[in-house]
Amino acid sequence: MKLLTNKRSASNPLYLMLACDQLRLHGVFEELTNKIKDLPQTLPKMLDYILADLEEIDAGLVTRFMRLLYCLPHGKIYMVRWLEFQGSEYSPVP
Repeated sequence: MKLLTNKRSASNPLYLMLACDQLRLHGVFEELTNKIKDLPQTLPKMLDYILADLEEIDAGLVTRFMRLLYCLPHGKIYMVRWLEFQGSEYSPVP
């Protein structure tokens, strides 16, 4: 537990939630200490770490998700932006 709470962003609840999710999803009990050591120190790096992990699974999904986020500032979709991303090879859902 000390390994996790000594991380620089450990005072941030979001960081702790993401770290715990990573340990739950990818942690094998016997390798837990090494997995905690491998976790990034800061929240921005943790987000990069998670996105890189998702890209290994499905890079297209991450791309579509980022495009959708770009189109949704303040919870409202900007159709002009959304239509910019529409193309013959692009579909917002798999």
